[in-house]
Amino acid sequence: MAGMPIEQFCRLCLKCDDWQAARRKVAEEVKHSAYHIIDYKGATSFAVGVALTQIAAVILRNQHGVLTVSSVLEGEYGLSGVSLVIPCILSRKGVEKVLQVALPPTSRAPW
Repeated sequence: MAGMPIEQFCRLCLKCDDWQAARRKVAEEVKHSAYHIIDYKGATSFAVGVALTQIAAVILRNQHGVLTVSSVLEGEYGLSGVSLVIPCILSRKGVEKVLQVALPPTSRAPW
């Protein structure tokens, strides 16, 4: 989250006595959010359209925006030739830069 470990982000942003419980609750709500959207709208395809619109706007307006998109790594995180969904700077040129954010060891374990 914003380039920092989720635990650090939660401590800063979740203003409550038990931020770990609040984090678990948010994680559960996100995990099941697609089912709620399907119940209300009948599909989740609108989210894909919104994401595509945001990506296209950043590219067409040459905004150099930071968005999480799939990109082929060229040495980032010690990987090459692998496509991962990762924060990148997008512009008219497409992916200008892959942002290397700090990942906890558990996220890198299989690598």
